[in-house]
Amino acid sequence: MEKNFALVRDLLYFTQIVANRTFSDAAKQLQTSRSSLSRFIQELEETLGYELISPSSTGIALTDIGQLVYQKFQPFLKQGEEELEDLFTSKQDYRGEVRILAPGTIFNFWNSNKIIEFKKHFPKINLQLEVGTGFNISDSAAYNYDLIFSGELPNSNNFYITKMGIAKSSLYCNQKYVDNFGLPQSIYELQTTHKERVLSIRPNPIIAIHEITKEAHTIISKPSFAAMGFAPAQFIESGIFIYEVVHPKYAVMKDWIPVLPEYYINEFPMYLLHSVHAKSSAVTAVKQFLMKLNFE
Repeated sequence: MEKNFALVRDLLYFTQIVANRTFSDAAKQLQTSRSSLSRFIQELEETLGYELISPSSTGIALTDIGQLVYQKFQPFLKQGEEELEDLFTSKQDYRGEVRILAPGTIFNFWNSNKIIEFKKHFPKINLQLEVGTGFNISDSAAYNYDLIFSGELPNSNNFYITKMGIAKSSLYCNQKYVDNFGLPQSIYELQTTHKERVLSIRPNPIIAIHEITKEAHTIISKPSFAAMGFAPAQFIESGIFIYEVVHPKYAVMKDWIPVLPEYYINEFPMYLLHSVHAKSSAVTAVKQFLMKLNFE
């Protein structure tokens, strides 16, 4: 069953590549990387025992077998997105353990009603969630985890890569902080009175960018650094820090107070990395579910 699932997945990607005429255009359409698509096609060709695509200066060129495979499978492209999803999910008994590494703020997503929704669809999948940095992903991570949320492209060929969108971070504190130190009402006040109590997720300058005008202000050139892997609640609930939270849409708790909410602090792409060693249909099912997250 696992092999059949992977075969259908790879055939769907193959038809998208042919329909878009180049790997690059297909990768944009599928929101994944060109290298990931190349790996899928290589696996498909190894499974079928035939070369499907030949290099071409004008894009792609199908072999005779490739043309036949495309003609036979192309009608599936006419199905809607929901129907294709049913093709993946409705006829399989998904079970097993899926190991996920993600920044602490992303895991607040699992504390919402979404986890209930997931369990309804996949009651036999056991999720092993671990908090990580989201940056500097090494080759060894591909053996230790099935899926990884990352704020940058890995320097590794051991992952299929899907771009989830653009993540933003904002500053938050709680009522205890406000009672002790007050709530900053301006960029200047944040730069001066509160500067020493602002924690960043990365050792980069903290630059506040206005949501509408895009006007930028450097708040702190060398901020105090708290690893992105730590859950923000550890710092915010202490009542002595203003903390940078990645993607507030999923991360904010009820008692957190936004600091200068008209500004965001950082903006970077968020990727979902799928280890090439994780080939179970349970992993693919979890990946499909996670890809419904909207990071825009």
